[in-house]
Amino acid sequence: MEYGMNRPVRRRRGRRGLEPDNKLILILVIVVLILAAVAGGLYLRNRSGKDGEESSKTAENTENYSGSGNAGESASGENPGGSESAAPESTAGQAFDPSRITYPLSQTPEAGDDYFKDALFIGDSRTIGFQMHSGIMGATFYTDTGAAAKTAMTKPFIPQTALKNRPEGASSETKVTLQEALQADKSFGKVYIGFGINETGYEDWEVLQYYNQLIDLIQSTMPEAIIYVQSVVNVTAERSAKGDYVNNDKINHFNEIFLKMAQEQGVCFVNINEALTADGVLPADASSDGVHFLKSYYQKWYQYLKKHAV
Repeated sequence: MEYGMNRPVRRRRGRRGLEPDNKLILILVIVVLILAAVAGGLYLRNRSGKDGEESSKTAENTENYSGSGNAGESASGENPGGSESAAPESTAGQAFDPSRITYPLSQTPEAGDDYFKDALFIGDSRTIGFQMHSGIMGATFYTDTGAAAKTAMTKPFIPQTALKNRPEGASSETKVTLQEALQADKSFGKVYIGFGINETGYEDWEVLQYYNQLIDLIQSTMPEAIIYVQSVVNVTAERSAKGDYVNNDKINHFNEIFLKMAQEQGVCFVNINEALTADGVLPADASSDGVHFLKSYYQKWYQYLKKHAV
């Protein structure tokens, strides 16, 4: 019994003995939760900043695209989500595509004045009037009163001062041939030919011979240039009735063979009679001499060329 009374008392590992450990665990859990909350807040804040940065970049890229393309078009050039077709864009300035040529050339989206800054006009006194009165700016003109395709191919008729790349000391009295001029100035993107009124007394074969030589010369010198053969504009009924070689029947015949020649050569034929004449006759109030035009008709001519530009 004494042993039982004096036996050492064994301490129980009960709740009271674990309380310090539980407090430590609880404190650790709270610290972990606080750290997790802080880390979560920092993550969300950082994510929000990145999202804002991405949004800013997206907006910037969208602005850059719309500034270098056409509004309302996707990167592929299509109209996204729109059922209506966009207005046709001008083809001016694009690489020349022969498949766009119709005979005679049909109406195209209107070209701006800049389209003609690299254009060369070769022609007679009517082309001189066009240069003076149409309002065209920046184009180059190789012209002469009484000129024809034959004289253009056989005689010096271009003043040195008309050249874009004129030599030092160039003189208006010194004339050069078309071949010499083209060799000096071979930087044109378009060439407009405007002869015919002074050739109505020639035989067809002779006119075609020199026209074809003229086109061949331009193509060999500037193979990338777009060539426009312009129709011979009709004269007034009074001028046509005088009975000489300048008459509308001959002019109409020449336009028919020029159209066929343009098709065979693969160049453009521009029927400017559509803008200047009515039923194959130049109106009486359009001219003071029956052949050359008043200022408003030269302006109509220019507007027509703007709307017939491949």
